[in-house]
Amino acid sequence: MLTGALSAWGLGRIAHRRLENHGIDLLNLMKHGPAPQADKPTTADLPIQHRIGVTISYLIAWLPLFPQGLVPMVMKIVGIEDRGWFLALHLPPVWQWPTIIFMIALGLLMYGYAILIPMRLGSSSSAATS
Repeated sequence: MLTGALSAWGLGRIAHRRLENHGIDLLNLMKHGPAPQADKPTTADLPIQHRIGVTISYLIAWLPLFPQGLVPMVMKIVGIEDRGWFLALHLPPVWQWPTIIFMIALGLLMYGYAILIPMRLGSSSSAATS
């Protein structure tokens, strides 16, 4: 209890000092967001096909990764027999692990595309303007 009380007091003091020194900047940041940087491209600067691909990847990448990949993997490891709506668990046993691995890889690839394409296109466009 003493450690918790001292941590709360100490961290409260740090927060109080930080707000005293940078409170106005923090409020402006919360109200208006970060100032746009001229040399840093945003997702809106991407070509339309990449913008659509990145948006779709962010929206649906969680489906193959979590409910079709990681959850069935845990269910198979733990030994839960309920198949639910998990695709891999409805397949013959020989195809279950390959399907689980494929779904996890597909979800990770979609997240990788959504993260790396804006970075790659941003670095190539900033290199072209330099």
